[in-house]
Amino acid sequence: MFPDRILDALERLPKKTLWLLVGAVLAYLAVWNHFVQDDAFISFRYAQHLVDGHGLVWNIGEAQPVEGYTNFLWVLLIAIGLHLGFAADTWSVVLGFACGLGTLFFTYRLTHRLTGSAPLAMLAVFLLGTNYSFSAYITGGLETQLQALLVVLAFHLAFRIDDARRAGQPATRLAFGLSLVMAAAAMTRLDSVLLAGIAWIGAAWSLWCCRGDGAGNDAGDDRAGRGRDLLALLLPGLLIGVAWFAFKLAYYGSVFPNTFFVKTGPINKATLRAGIWYVTSFHFYYGLLFPYALLVLGHRRLLGDARSRLLVAVVVLWVLYVIKIGGDFMEYRQMVPIMPLIYVLVASAFSIIGGMLARAALVAFLLAQSFIHGTSHWGYYGIEAVDELRAHVYDVGFDRSWKLVGETLHSLFGANADHADGGREPVTIAVTAAGAIPFYSNLRTIDMIGLNDLWVAREGMPLNDFTGHGRYATLDYLLEQKVNLVIGHPTVVPLKHKYEYTALQMFHTPYFNADYDLSNLPEAVRIVDIPISVDRKVVALYLLPHPAIDRLIEEQGLRNYPPREPDAK
Repeated sequence: MFPDRILDALERLPKKTLWLLVGAVLAYLAVWNHFVQDDAFISFRYAQHLVDGHGLVWNIGEAQPVEGYTNFLWVLLIAIGLHLGFAADTWSVVLGFACGLGTLFFTYRLTHRLTGSAPLAMLAVFLLGTNYSFSAYITGGLETQLQALLVVLAFHLAFRIDDARRAGQPATRLAFGLSLVMAAAAMTRLDSVLLAGIAWIGAAWSLWCCRGDGAGNDAGDDRAGRGRDLLALLLPGLLIGVAWFAFKLAYYGSVFPNTFFVKTGPINKATLRAGIWYVTSFHFYYGLLFPYALLVLGHRRLLGDARSRLLVAVVVLWVLYVIKIGGDFMEYRQMVPIMPLIYVLVASAFSIIGGMLARAALVAFLLAQSFIHGTSHWGYYGIEAVDELRAHVYDVGFDRSWKLVGETLHSLFGANADHADGGREPVTIAVTAAGAIPFYSNLRTIDMIGLNDLWVAREGMPLNDFTGHGRYATLDYLLEQKVNLVIGHPTVVPLKHKYEYTALQMFHTPYFNADYDLSNLPEAVRIVDIPISVDRKVVALYLLPHPAIDRLIEEQGLRNYPPREPDAK
């Protein structure tokens, strides 16, 4: 039959040729889907300040540094690229591709070790690489792909350790490697401990309990070998972890990142609903429910060994965690770390399908689901599509052009601007989109949703039903911090647009929260239109006066006006 001929032809290809073919297809898809999202520029700002000699800080010269990132290792890797002269967004894409290739390679190795089948291992790589979300997040600018790589590498090493012990062979080097991977995973994202930590525990259990069946080793030698292996598994990662936490405590005053205080809170129905929708829609839109059904039907054969059951348990644990935190507003980014494990299990499910036509049909179904999702999804129920995340930063249009906004603010008020005001304080801005605008403007910035602000994260106005963020800056706090321009969620509109805004709109509280207190709004406050191109402008609330802004308004004749009342016609 035709599918059998295709399979025969693929099996006759040299392995290197097959890898080149598959790699070329997957690399093309990743290039096609590549993007850099606004949140990545938070990490870029910290990395840039580090390279410039200011330390890992959000605002230069701040009295108490704030750890507004959750990806320490990724920030350091970005800093290396900046030091070498690369642009931050370009270097992040290079790193993402390197991590993505590593993830695909170790997915192959893990699948082959679990199933013993090279074709199934290649199938896992192909299905994973053609998954739209995985392919897009090979880039994105964040640590997502590095986290996925470290997770799948951790399980690969853990299973190799188990095989070595069962064969009565030393596993010291493997244990040492897994210990370093565990530390790297934690420093990439602390919640990686839920994933790589399970692999570490599995390896420790194997080293402690498995006596092996190698010949010529007496009980004393075996105990000594297991002791060395356990020390290699424990000490390197522990020492790195202790040193890292000591640095965080001394530098930031806490072992937890500032985002921990923003994003953690009591579980409520809204959070659970958002989380359940996030994980169920991911599985539905990518057609994963059918191969899951095969795993259930063939559980005695497919999940009969402890390793397969361990992967299932890890996937379930992570899904429950994602539900608990309410998912994410970024399209399925939180699912990427376990996608390699999911597709290892999906590939193993193909072993119980009889006939090449049935297997080909399931492959075609999964590919079609990914294609349909990638070409039709444009965000819903609080989840922003990849194309939407890309557009915020780079595209020119309504609610976009954030890179251009930041560059314009830097040219007008940045360190190289002509400050004829006798060395006064620099212009301070307040934003909710605390990525590209603060990075490119390099101005002192108040993060209005508190990811990079100690006070807002702990004391800000509580928000409800706002996925991933629980606090918001109050007007009193912005006045205390001497904010000059409130940009909020950037209002980028055509230059000829003459609509007049209310002060409440300019603060951009979620859903224009009617409880936001504007009683202390200064009487002289105005709204000012700042051109960012020949046909676009960003609208900002001019909260506190600054000579540089006054001079700009006067010299360029910028449109400015007092905010209208909310009920004004």
